[in-house]
Amino acid sequence: MSDKTDYGFDLESILAEFSSDTAGIKAPPEDPARGMQPEFAAEDAAGSEAPVSEEASPAAERAARRPADGFRADFERNNPPAPRTPAAPEKGRSAPKPVRHGEHVGDSGAPEDGGRRRAEFDPDFFRRREDTGKPRRVRHAPAPEVLSGPEPEEEYVPSDGVPPAARILLGMLAFLLSIVFFLWIAVNVHPGTEAAAAAPAAGAKTDLVGRLNVYLNNAASDALGDLAYIKKQYTIDYSATVAPKPDAGKFVTFGTDEAGRVDEIIEQARTFGLLDGQDLIFSSDTDFYWDSDIRCYCDETILVICWKELIDNRVCSCVEVKLADGSQIRRKLVNDTFGSNERVVASELSRSANAVVAMNADFYKYRDLGICVYQGQLCRYETSCDVLFIDANGDFRMLSAGELGSREDIEQFIADNNILFSMSFGPILVRDGELLQLEGSYAGGIGEMNQQYSRSGIGQYDKLHYLIMTVNHSQDGTPRATVNDFARLMYGKGVQNAYNFDGGQTSEVLINNERYNYVDWDSEREVSDILYFATAIPEQEVG
Repeated sequence: MSDKTDYGFDLESILAEFSSDTAGIKAPPEDPARGMQPEFAAEDAAGSEAPVSEEASPAAERAARRPADGFRADFERNNPPAPRTPAAPEKGRSAPKPVRHGEHVGDSGAPEDGGRRRAEFDPDFFRRREDTGKPRRVRHAPAPEVLSGPEPEEEYVPSDGVPPAARILLGMLAFLLSIVFFLWIAVNVHPGTEAAAAAPAAGAKTDLVGRLNVYLNNAASDALGDLAYIKKQYTIDYSATVAPKPDAGKFVTFGTDEAGRVDEIIEQARTFGLLDGQDLIFSSDTDFYWDSDIRCYCDETILVICWKELIDNRVCSCVEVKLADGSQIRRKLVNDTFGSNERVVASELSRSANAVVAMNADFYKYRDLGICVYQGQLCRYETSCDVLFIDANGDFRMLSAGELGSREDIEQFIADNNILFSMSFGPILVRDGELLQLEGSYAGGIGEMNQQYSRSGIGQYDKLHYLIMTVNHSQDGTPRATVNDFARLMYGKGVQNAYNFDGGQTSEVLINNERYNYVDWDSEREVSDILYFATAIPEQEVG
């Protein structure tokens, strides 16, 4: 049969020719949901009688091979046209690409990757054999039930292949590593090449590492809660000029006839773990001075007991202090600046520093003698006086005037021992448990060492455990003390190291910003500095 055969309108000839050309080809199953493909319906409407010439285009050749009207009528009855036709594209936009039946379409109008493709009705189903001489294979549409139901959801994985949960964990790890890195830089990099910078760098290093350890300890304590007890640690920034404000409700006062009630305060301190198994200097059997009371303060970081007693017929005002951390023993300068010419009374300095208990220091501005260290820096170098150095652990380190070397030696001593501040008056009263007695004059005659005078000093009894003592006038006219007398009084209390401060009217001790001892002429003297003890509990935790 020639490709150019003209079928005319003879139905029997058309059927016979069609049967011979389509032998072995199965008709597609009827799909009532689909109907005839729009493009097939459009082609059929064009008719089938046009003759095909030798120069005809493939489209014209296909049109000439279409079946006659009789068969088309039967086919349209069995395959009604689709109920919907594609919408015309908007002006200025190209027509969307036809989508096969069963494909998933995304927001862009294109089939989604991973969507299951379905077979479509082949519009060339009735085309005649062409070059191969074999009928084209047709994929039939699947049954309707296969097309129903939602497609399975797949877990979202970013383009780099890292799941979101792993990405979050990696981010947290990177953040923690960056913190450790910057802390390492702060602690180890560029501590300073000059000797003068060594001391503040050492102090900053200790303070930074200490605060990090405290933070980690307290975070663990808060996280575990009632599951396990971890004692909280508190510290104060070594460079801070103001300490946390103490809890006013924890200041208590007892009469000397109620001395036994102090044992309740001591037991509370033991419960806090504050005493670390250490003995106390205070005793309820003490020979208290009749015109006095007992004052106390106790929280998780500090225990203070103030009392007056008669020793060798002298009225001694004593203050026992036990701390939780070395940062709680501190020095306060007027205007927080070394060298300020302004002076104020000790009670005002105590109030501005939020001190629990305070005392006069060396009154450094009254004379230009001795070595002065403030916040880890050597501010003054002069070697005529014994020096009390206090390190970051709250321990006393004392050097006599004869042991002081060059400025470079002192700077190295400050750096090696992590010294935070110092006092220069003296002399040393007790050193490593040994009583020292002054012979001859001291530091060019300062301090009226061999006269009966009001005295003040401080001793270290044990780790973070101190004793403040003053000897003053009394209503009974009791004697005051020479420096050697005062050394024996301090030594008798069992302190391992003790140092003498400025005396006379400067000799003063305060608790809760109020004078506890009697001051010469009953009037505070304006001074340049104080030594004080503070609570380390942040104010937001008080209450």
